[in-house]
Amino acid sequence: MAASQFLETLSQSTFTNVRILFLVAISFLCLDISAQTGITTININNVSGTNTSYSQTAPNDAINDIVPNATYTIRNGRGNNAEVSSYVVSGRTYDNFLAPDTVAIRRTDGSRFINIWYTLITDPNGVFTLDLDPDAVTDADQIYLNRNINSGYDNILVNTDDEGLGTIQAQTERVDIIWRAGIVTCEPDSAIFPVLDRGGNDEVKVAAITSLDSNGD
Repeated sequence: MAASQFLETLSQSTFTNVRILFLVAISFLCLDISAQTGITTININNVSGTNTSYSQTAPNDAINDIVPNATYTIRNGRGNNAEVSSYVVSGRTYDNFLAPDTVAIRRTDGSRFINIWYTLITDPNGVFTLDLDPDAVTDADQIYLNRNINSGYDNILVNTDDEGLGTIQAQTERVDIIWRAGIVTCEPDSAIFPVLDRGGNDEVKVAAITSLDSNGD
């Protein structure tokens, strides 16, 4: 799944240095949510990538220096996985991450299409072997959990393809992040969750999940 979806993303989008839409690394969640405050620093640990490769044919409507119908060799793990170790907000460092039990991408239809982004090392203009910094994603629904800032989703909440040439819809209505036992904090003023948006131009709303039914919905 990741291979074909990635090439479709390659064909329609422009690479930048960092590719991520929605990474939540959470300390604790409190009921009293404060206003948004800008992140001043993102600290990372560089972890060497695992080399993998596959071949993929570009679609016939490829753009952005990808040749339509050409065969590309995609090589992941040629650099580092840039794993977030902490955030700095208003002079305070946040480094206590509480991973959720479940991440569920809720789609508007039965498709599995999603936009996966990686940091690109190679300029795609005129070459047919593309080297990517981080590891390949083996489970698109779980990419959210890897804390890498050089791989992630793009346009994750775009489910209407009306944004113009070069943008991609993902048929995704929402992303559910679930801690089955709930989460609490003894320091509400120190509880945050970062929301990172590549380009800073997408809309997002955040709401608390208050209960699950017998089906886990």
